[in-house]
Amino acid sequence: MLFACHFAPHVVGLWAICSIHLDSRAALVVLFAAGLLTVVAQFATCVVAPRPAIARLELPTVSFVHVASFVPVYLVLLFVSVRGAGTIFSTPEIGLFERALALGFCGTVPAVAAAHELIHSRSVLCRLSGLALAGLAHVPYFPYTHVHLHHRQVATPVDADSARPGETIFAFFGRSLAVNLSAAVVSSITVFRMLGARRALAGAERGMGAASVILSALFTVAGYLSVAVINATEGLTVLAIQGLIGFSALTAVNYIQHYGLMRSTDCSGRTCPIAAQHSWNANDALSNCLYFDLFKHSHHHVPSATHLNSTASSAPHLPLGAVGAMWLIFIPPLWFRMMGPNLARLEDFRQQQPADAWRAAYLSPCLRSLKFSAIVWSTGDNQELAP
Repeated sequence: MLFACHFAPHVVGLWAICSIHLDSRAALVVLFAAGLLTVVAQFATCVVAPRPAIARLELPTVSFVHVASFVPVYLVLLFVSVRGAGTIFSTPEIGLFERALALGFCGTVPAVAAAHELIHSRSVLCRLSGLALAGLAHVPYFPYTHVHLHHRQVATPVDADSARPGETIFAFFGRSLAVNLSAAVVSSITVFRMLGARRALAGAERGMGAASVILSALFTVAGYLSVAVINATEGLTVLAIQGLIGFSALTAVNYIQHYGLMRSTDCSGRTCPIAAQHSWNANDALSNCLYFDLFKHSHHHVPSATHLNSTASSAPHLPLGAVGAMWLIFIPPLWFRMMGPNLARLEDFRQQQPADAWRAAYLSPCLRSLKFSAIVWSTGDNQELAP
């Protein structure tokens, strides 16, 4: 049952493909209405029975089959959306804006979640697929900054993808975009100067290093050139709108997943190791089935979390779930009012644990090796923040 649930993005994407291809506005309205009702129902459930701020982690159930098989679904949906419906002899029912929304929410947002998993794969083909999805979603900097910067700096003030306490989503949008873009551009230029174009692109083809930014950006350019050939009149606008949706969704998710969670430092100024307590999680079925367990996020940074003791297996959970949080972050006063007390509870919980409980759980050599091998590409550039 759990295995089948993760094919929900495929079903939604295929429905959107058929609706646009058959030019059926009614079918598209049914899809949007069903999605809206599901979101409202999930939000209402979380309001009536809020989740505890600290709960036991659940194991991810998504597999490589779920993630990789969504790539062709997204590409087909992209093609039918930019091509448009109707002919020169008929006026299409589904307009440009409707197609762009269908592509953005039914294709691009799940595609960003899929790219989030694929760029960590050991397979060259999977990493290239992740670079392509990131490029088409208009976030070509994401593969480099996520793996090489975010995974090392997570839950620290210098991390562009970790929201600081009291930071609004609007301020975070600007800071995240400026820091990530500048880091990606500077790193790419440095790599090309040091290694030369041929060796840099050879590394990018394997999905490695700062040069992967260039390759992902080339997918963005290739997307626009292809769409210009297929349907330049409307297709370019559709592609741009879905890219804006993809960028916005990625930044909003980054904001939610680490909001206000900062790693402490010891007396010598060293940052403590990454632990389950440094990511917000959500166990609601809707968000995890639609987005490939994206919100079981502590596992993404610390894959060994559930194999530890019960203290280490407890992690922060969003009281309203991921769906509720996605709506609430755009109303900062309500967001701060909900998250302030929960951050205080997390701090009280941390202080009640033995002084070295978190540190001891994550410093054994075998667990550090498991964590590190899961999050770093084999680039030779493998320096972490000091434990």
